Amino acid sequence: MSEDRGRAGVLEGKDVPKSDSKDVDGSIRLDLGAGHFRQAGWISVDLEDGYSTTIKDPVKPDVVADIKALPFPDNYADEARAIHVIEHVYPWEAVDVIREWIRVLKPGGKLAIECPCLDKVMKLLEVPQIEPRYTYWALYGDPRHGRPEMMHRWCYTQLSLVRLMTQAGLTDLAPEPPQFHFPVRDMRVVGRKPSGAPSIIVAQ
Repeated sequence: MSEDRGRAGVLEGKDVPKSDSKDVDGSIRLDLGAGHFRQAGWISVDLEDGYSTTIKDPVKPDVVADIKALPFPDNYADEARAIHVIEHVYPWEAVDVIREWIRVLKPGGKLAIECPCLDKVMKLLEVPQIEPRYTYWALYGDPRHGRPEMMHRWCYTQLSLVRLMTQAGLTDLAPEPPQFHFPVRDMRVVGRKPSGAPSIIVAQ
């Protein structure tokens, strides 16, 4: 199986995915639910403790905030990504959460979402003696963190994730190779905020 390209890679001095490794050019790029991952050119946004009891020296995010209610104005960022975040959101909240992410994007701005792919997980379940990180943890979350927030609330197929992102208001949806964690298990879907899109008001 592929090695975990985990979100701690930068802190450990490992290479980050090339397509997300961009020169700092003045664009505003938000890394939503970044945990303890940091990457040049991206503004990390998360709660202060990163939801994990397994890290001795947590790294404080650039912006301490709940990703369900971002402290940014409308049409603020050029790009955003949510890497292994959406599976931690209850399915009945997911549309409004993605709409909040879209709200802060500029018209034409890009949003990338990565998460476990149920289509892949179901096939991996047929592999004898497969490690739980490829199956049960993809479905339910990693219990080693010792926090209920780190357990998973839902698992999407590629089709259901595309439908969710479309319902939230994104266009030009397209799958891309996943760049973090386990490509053999995960998926990445990218969409854009429509140009000239009105501000999205999320019901409180």
